[in-house]
Amino acid sequence: MAGVQVTLRVDWDRAEDVPTVPANQFMTAIGLPDADGVPDGVHLIVGHLGPPLFAGTPEEILAQAQDKGSAATVEVQGRFVLTRGRLAELINVLTKAAEQYDSIAGGKGEGQ
Repeated sequence: MAGVQVTLRVDWDRAEDVPTVPANQFMTAIGLPDADGVPDGVHLIVGHLGPPLFAGTPEEILAQAQDKGSAATVEVQGRFVLTRGRLAELINVLTKAAEQYDSIAGGKGEGQ
């Protein structure tokens, strides 16, 4: 059976069953190297960080901010491990999406 190729249609119909969540924080880490020194992949963490919610007088807001401290916790939405090849595919897909967005938005979109 070596050398036989089969083509399958990729079915994304079940994507509608998964909730859409906001993502505005991204972190990557290179995986640990194997015996040959090659990293096992790229680890991608996707999250969301909402703005801090403070209310009151300026003095009360300052006190609330001081109580909160200097760190904000990211709500992790997903963790993924990509091979180098899949990372290249993701970069390509995101680049195309950005180009389409910019074309539709006419230069009025985010990142302009």
